[in-house]
Amino acid sequence: MANFGHIKHYNANTGTGFIRPEDGEDPLPFRASEMIVEGEDPKEEIRVRYEIEKDRQGEPQAVRLQKA
Repeated sequence: MANFGHIKHYNANTGTGFIRPEDGEDPLPFRASEMIVEGEDPKEEIRVRYEIEKDRQGEPQAVRLQKA
């Protein structure tokens, strides 16, 4: 299922950040390697489409990010 939100924070040094979901849920972590368009760094405040999966610890994370 596709979800929409905005990149709230992105740290280029670690390649990680957080998405602020449009539905008001808690921010979700993501990795830059999950951006579908390779070679394009995430930028704060851009709107993205993503899916949610659980990480190894069972916590939700955003995956398969695309600009929306």
